[in-house]
Amino acid sequence: MGTMDGMIVPGYTRLILDEGAGSVTRRNDLKNYALGLSKQVKQSKMTDLEAFVNIALYASLPFSNTTTSSIQDVQCEVYLEDLRRVLVGDGFTTNERNSGKYALGYNAFLDRGFKKEFQDGGNQVQHAMAGIYISASYGFLGRRFTYWQEDEAPDLALYRVAFDIGDSLDGDNFRMLFNQIKTKIGA
Repeated sequence: MGTMDGMIVPGYTRLILDEGAGSVTRRNDLKNYALGLSKQVKQSKMTDLEAFVNIALYASLPFSNTTTSSIQDVQCEVYLEDLRRVLVGDGFTTNERNSGKYALGYNAFLDRGFKKEFQDGGNQVQHAMAGIYISASYGFLGRRFTYWQEDEAPDLALYRVAFDIGDSLDGDNFRMLFNQIKTKIGA
C-alpha cells in the first residue's frame, strides 16, 4: 500500500489528523453503528460476517472520492485506523485489545458467516481486521511477526487472506474493502 509501506510512515496521519473533532465524531458514530450491529448479531438477525461487511462499508462513507492520490492514501490510512480502533482496540497485545475510547467490548462478534476454515468460536472479525490493518500498515515485517505469534490453524488461515486484502488496499480501492471481506472471507 502506498500510504504506509511507501512515502508516509506509520503514525504520520495519526499525528496530523487523528485527534481532531472530526475523527472523534466519526469514530463515535462508527462505534455506535458497530454496537447496534453487534446486538443484531446476538439476536441472530445477521451473521458476524454480515456485520463486518456493513461496518467496513459504513466506515468508508465519510471519505469523499478525490482525484489527488496522496489525499486518497491519507484517507485510506485514517479509514483503517478508524476500523482498528473500533473493532480491535488500542493495540494488538492482550492488554490493548478491546480497550480504548472507541473499542467494542470483548467478543462483540464471533465467527458466524465466515468460511469454515476460519471458524474457531472466537472473534474472527477482530482477527480479520487486525490482519488487514497490520498488513496495510506494517507490510512484510508486520505480517511475519503476527504470523509467528499465532498458533491456531483457523487464525493462521484467516491471517493469510486478511494479509492479502490489507496488502492490496490503497487510496484508490479502500472504499471497496467491504466487498473483499464478503467475497474472500465470507462463506
